[in-house]
Amino acid sequence: MVEQKIWVKTDTADQDEKEIRFSEIAALETPLKTIIEGILKDGTTYDLIISDDTSGRIPTLVIGKVLNDLNERRGLRSIPVRFAGGHHRLKDYLREHEMDVILRKMQKEPKRILLVTDYVASGRTIKDFGDFFAAREISYDIACVSIDDKEKDYRREGRLKTEVNFYYGEQCHSAPYIWDASHLTGLKRGSTLKTRVIRDGASFDRKVREARENINILAQKLIDHFASEVI
Repeated sequence: MVEQKIWVKTDTADQDEKEIRFSEIAALETPLKTIIEGILKDGTTYDLIISDDTSGRIPTLVIGKVLNDLNERRGLRSIPVRFAGGHHRLKDYLREHEMDVILRKMQKEPKRILLVTDYVASGRTIKDFGDFFAAREISYDIACVSIDDKEKDYRREGRLKTEVNFYYGEQCHSAPYIWDASHLTGLKRGSTLKTRVIRDGASFDRKVREARENINILAQKLIDHFASEVI
């Protein structure tokens, strides 16, 4: 895979140029910009942001950093960001247990949640999350990097509830590059929290750390893009 470089200006005094080295992360810029534009246009506020599985971790981190920076500029409170297993290989009771743990640790039960995922194919996972939230009378929206089918089809088939706002970056018939980026997250897909971390030596750890720096660079670029719209 050819690495795409995106040069951005930082907020430091010397304005050093930094690059996004990993193409998987660089490719998120356009779809995440589309998602955040939709959220800001609707003016929706959230009490909690949840990542669907490890493949949704990087998009979640970027969206969380952007929304929380913009909230701070507007004098609004920060939105907690949490991570849960959502892959279809993770048994329902394990996913629900992780979600229950997340909600129990909240000081106050959230009224509205933003669920962030990287890819919706059949829509089974977002339906499972939706059923979980509905059973607890929690409102939620979904942000997705890319979708396989048309939004109206997910709604018609009952995978996506009528009242849910669905923010997606693009429609395509293949998963985004970030879908299987365990080498950047350092986490296995479809695993519980306790078994998720990958231990694969110092070189692997360095790549994960660099990916985190790339996440910050992309988030700052999007913050710079949207900052003037919220002041």
